[in-house]
Order: sequence, then structure tokens, then C-alpha cells
Amino acid sequence: MQHNNISNQNQYFSKLPVHKLMLYLGLVGITVLFVVLTLCYLFSKPNWHWEQYPFPKVFFVSTLALLAGSYTINKALSAFKQSQSKRFKQLLVATLLLSLLFTAGQALGWLNLYQSGIYIAGKPDGSYLYIISGLHVLHVLAGILWLLFTLIKAQIADQKADQQLLFYTQPNVLIGLEMLAIYWHFVDILWVYLLLFFMFNNY
Repeated sequence: MQHNNISNQNQYFSKLPVHKLMLYLGLVGITVLFVVLTLCYLFSKPNWHWEQYPFPKVFFVSTLALLAGSYTINKALSAFKQSQSKRFKQLLVATLLLSLLFTAGQALGWLNLYQSGIYIAGKPDGSYLYIISGLHVLHVLAGILWLLFTLIKAQIADQKADQQLLFYTQPNVLIGLEMLAIYWHFVDILWVYLLLFFMFNNY
């Protein structure tokens, strides 16, 4: 039975597109990076608590924007599969705007921290908060660039009927969009983990 399970797993990975496999490996690497950073954060906690400084409430608002982006990217994937070009692009734009709203919210949160006396070059806790949340934003920005690239390709494809047909029926395009959705869900889950981590370790 165990041999059959291993065989099935091997067959699954052998059928997995190489680009998706590379994405999964990259996500594992990113996960390890953030786990290590949060562990370092725990070990660097001397005598500093969030009671002294209010946790930026805008972080919660920005989290809602990021989670909403996961919903819209899923809907965009469904619209693509149904060749609904207009709705597909509208949902991509919605995801883009929500991700930009998240990024703006993070920047506002950093400003609130700075105004509360928490500096990136200050106590280790404050420094790690800036670094960890900043690294996460960089990964969101990478997703934004990917999203923009996909949106531009869709816009170009819609200029001609034959190109549009090819765009919405080409397997590689679907795989790329599925990878984008996976990446988007990943950065969402990662941020929820980081937010909960900071909350439970600083109150």
C-alpha cells in the first residue's frame, strides 16, 4: 500500500508542468525564509511590548484588501476558462487595485509605527517588524508586476479576433494564470500568518 502511495506521488510530480514545479519549490524557499525570520524575531525579544505602542490598525484593513484580491483572482481564472475577456480583464484590474490598496495600507502602517517611536534602526522587535512586513510587500509587488504583464497580454490579444481565440485556448496561458493565482493565495496566507504572529507575540 505504501509503495502504491509513493508511486502515485511520483506520477503526480512527473505530470506536473515544470514551471509549476519551479513555483512550488520557490514558495517552499520563501516559506523557509519567513519562518527563519519569525524565529529570529522570537529570540530577539528582550523587554518590549506592544502595550507601549499601538499596533497599526490599518494593517487589518490592508489584510482585507489582500484577501479580497484572492477572491477576484479566482473569479478572473473562472472568467478566463469561460473566455469572458471583458470580465477577465475587469477582475484582473480589481485584483491590481486591491493589491495596490494593500501596499498603500502597509506604507501607512509603517508611518504610524514611525510616529509612535518605533524605528527600523531601533529595538530588534521594531526592526524585524519593518523588515518582515517589508519583505512581504516586495513579494506582493512581484505579484503586481506579474499581474500587469498578464493584463497587458490580455489587452493585446483582444485587439484581433484570432489572437484573442489563441490567447484563451492556449494551455500555457492557462497554466501561467493558475500559477499567478497560486502565488496570490500564497502571499495572502503568508501575510495572515505574519499578522497573527505579530499579534500573539506582542500583546
